[in-house]
Amino acid sequence: MNRAPAPPLRSFEARLMPMLAAAARSAVNAPRPRATGWATYLRLRLAAAAIAGVLLALIVPLASDDPLRGALAIREHGDTIVVSVRDAAADPDAMTNDLRAAGLPANVEVVPVSPSLEGAWVDIVNDNLGGGYNDPRISDVFRQITKRPAELELPADFSTAFTLVVGRPAQPGERYQIALDADVSSAYACLGLAGLTPAEADASIRRQGYEPRWYYERSDIPYTEVLEDVPVDKVIVGAEFDGPTSVIVHTAEPDGAHVHDGGQREAGC
Repeated sequence: MNRAPAPPLRSFEARLMPMLAAAARSAVNAPRPRATGWATYLRLRLAAAAIAGVLLALIVPLASDDPLRGALAIREHGDTIVVSVRDAAADPDAMTNDLRAAGLPANVEVVPVSPSLEGAWVDIVNDNLGGGYNDPRISDVFRQITKRPAELELPADFSTAFTLVVGRPAQPGERYQIALDADVSSAYACLGLAGLTPAEADASIRRQGYEPRWYYERSDIPYTEVLEDVPVDKVIVGAEFDGPTSVIVHTAEPDGAHVHDGGQREAGC
């Protein structure tokens, strides 16, 4: 999908401050008839109030938790902009705002990921492919992302719009959109599925607060079938976490054709 670069998002105080500043200037500098005594005193009080409003608009954001500021840590290093995620659960608009304030034609999306990828850069997408232009440095950034760096280095003179994808914590009921094997492959051992029939495993998994999904690994062809019901004539050959509250259980025919993967690592149990 093509996206036209959008202007930087502006927080509430960014819109409010120019109005307050204009009010202050108007109160102080506008031509007025000659006044003395009480009228002069009142005019000075109004001007002071307008100036105080401007100062308040400057101070309050520093003491408040503005959801459209500071989601990313950004610093410049020569012709490179170095960015890292401060808050993986932040509004993606806040991250977009931070990148555009640094001069990058960027958007940010967030997707649910397994625990090790929370707050990590997980993908970059060229938003201008339909226009026939692909900045080759996007591939360089993608190679960085595959190494899961804490800090991402971006050319300051990017000339095409792009989207960075950030991993956020998955919520109960969500499935991981991207996951590391180390995070999910321990389900068989962690949930104690060794020696259980599918029916027994289904009951045990639910007691532990997870929702099971049943897969059937065909032995005659390389094909995985998603089952609607708990299989009664299959054996369990493995399991993996599919989200914070869901698990995939792999089954096969009880003929030993599939290697049992009960030796999966138990880290994270």
